[in-house]
Amino acid sequence: MSLSAVAYLEKNKLASTGVWIVLLKIQTPKGIIIRICANTEDVIWPVTGGDTYIAFPFELDEIGESSKGEIPQLTIRVSNVSRVMQSYMEAEDGMVNSEVIIRVVHSTHITTASKGVGIHNLNPEAIAYYDIIDSNVDNQWASFILGASSPFRMRFPRNRVLRNFCRYKVFKGAQCKYVGVQTTCDRTLYTCRNTMKNSNNFGGAPGIGSGGTYV
Repeated sequence: MSLSAVAYLEKNKLASTGVWIVLLKIQTPKGIIIRICANTEDVIWPVTGGDTYIAFPFELDEIGESSKGEIPQLTIRVSNVSRVMQSYMEAEDGMVNSEVIIRVVHSTHITTASKGVGIHNLNPEAIAYYDIIDSNVDNQWASFILGASSPFRMRFPRNRVLRNFCRYKVFKGAQCKYVGVQTTCDRTLYTCRNTMKNSNNFGGAPGIGSGGTYV
């Protein structure tokens, strides 16, 4: 993303009346829309008829470039301390193939509870469009690798059910539901049944035949 000449002048001032704010919109394949902002309070943008972006911690890497003609990628990390992002990821296959829009707007063009109504402006200072091509999650961050969509990255079929292996990606997540003392899992039926005592929530299907893929 590149800034305009006006933005550079504002950025390089010794004193400024406002700041630049990053707005992040994620739309999942099932149509769920997540709007968050890198700010200390919620933001409404644009001022007239705008959407609310929830103040939520996230970090954005610089856009990578390659001399080999590869598709530029960057990683964005969204706080997972509250496990909110993890629940979305578990429900939608890691949120892979979700559409991501990153906007940079000036604080004079937003509405907040503390500063009131700003100046209406439909045009963000910078905007970039990406797809989520991979993701992972831990106790602190939900990390998404952003890039251009490619049919070669898509798994087909989207969901597989295996006989003796759990398909859930997150141990102790909302689908796994294990709350015991164990800290790791090899995702096998044997471990789930005998060690975890959690076979009622096993993510496989022991009753299906061996071999092949079940959708």
